[in-house]
Amino acid sequence: MEAAAELTLILQGKPSLTSYTDVKIKEDDKFVPITKKTVCYIVCGILFNEHGEILMMQEAKKSCYGLWYLPAGRMELNETIEEAVQREVLEETGIEFQPTSLLSVEVSTGFWYRFTLTGQVTGGSLKTVAQQDKESLQAKWCSVELIKSGRKGFPLRSETNLLLCKEPLPHLPVGIISTTDVSLQVTIYRMIQAILGHIKVQCKLVGVLALEHCGKPAKVNDGLCISLLVTIVPKNNTLPDPYSSKYEWCCVDGELAKTVNDICQPGRLVPLLLLR
Repeated sequence: MEAAAELTLILQGKPSLTSYTDVKIKEDDKFVPITKKTVCYIVCGILFNEHGEILMMQEAKKSCYGLWYLPAGRMELNETIEEAVQREVLEETGIEFQPTSLLSVEVSTGFWYRFTLTGQVTGGSLKTVAQQDKESLQAKWCSVELIKSGRKGFPLRSETNLLLCKEPLPHLPVGIISTTDVSLQVTIYRMIQAILGHIKVQCKLVGVLALEHCGKPAKVNDGLCISLLVTIVPKNNTLPDPYSSKYEWCCVDGELAKTVNDICQPGRLVPLLLLR
């Protein structure tokens, strides 16, 4: 009977009164969830107007400056999920709303969560270019057709990011394949450690983008350059900050992003066969 009562509370949208933990591991006893410290909560708002248009904002962050995305951001300390999404939407778009429904919950490990909500617009006005700040450049109501079109005048924020070295001029990271390396994997690992520091990241060698070799004149141009595509899976869906300030992540959008995502598919690149 108690279990039935508990289920009824949950179905009514009320909190469960259970204080028991039935399944856990030893490390769980030491874990204390603290917002922005031991856990990362992201909130995102999807709002529609009377014309069926979606509320979008233009990014002001350096890494994705000028690109369009849904209003979203990290929850602050001492906030509820509803308060956090209301604040983010207001800061980035100028629109006030009342959350009514939870649309999705995304989870990566036990430390990163993203909650997407919708609701009813209650006030405010769209942020204009003249009102731009560190939160966003402006906001607009956009049709689904415009968002799907991928027009150059309306570039969407992409989840595809490219690692660049800024010095002396911006270029893709370059490393030397040492004759002492027992495997090319060692070379790749050494580069990643030098760029990202001692951060554990999941890397995948996708394949060969290009192979450059001349051989003429002899004994002068006998070296070669192999351009490799290596993908990194962000931990908790957050890109690791480069260890050195001379490296940075750069958002890739439009046709280039589409091309990169396409060639990441199996069989699209020349394979690199590591014999050891």
